[in-house]
Amino acid sequence: MTLHFSDLLRADDVFVDVDAGSKKHALQLLSHALADIIDKASDDDVFQALLDRERLGCTASSGGVALPHARIGGIDSPRAALIRLQHAIDFDSTDAPDVDVLFGFLLPLQTNADEDEQLRRLTDAFLDLDAIASMRDAPDAQSLYGALIGLENHVTSATTVP
Repeated sequence: MTLHFSDLLRADDVFVDVDAGSKKHALQLLSHALADIIDKASDDDVFQALLDRERLGCTASSGGVALPHARIGGIDSPRAALIRLQHAIDFDSTDAPDVDVLFGFLLPLQTNADEDEQLRRLTDAFLDLDAIASMRDAPDAQSLYGALIGLENHVTSATTVP
């Protein structure tokens, strides 16, 4: 089975023009969104899990995107939320620009190598700067969700061998 962005989140899990003044605030907002999605952990539990993962290394990448993630008990499959901020914020990275797009996801405590590889493939899609630009240009959450699905399609078609 191939994992798709639509397996991780719905259009209702996408938020645009979110106002966050700091990395901590952005992670709190993301924690709230993720806790609402999985409904099996509190905002505080999710926030602490994301903070613990950030302490291991910043999840900001090139292109102003951050991929905060954590493993958490009580879920059987990965879940995600996508937030586009009103203004880019410093994400405490020494080699990445300020962040205005956060794709946060939670993983079950146990995953297999195939699931991990599929998640890596999906998150690699965020390295496509042209596709990220189209996400920034999306006028609303529904359009941003469509751009995310298009990002997956673009990466999938680019890696498919004829």
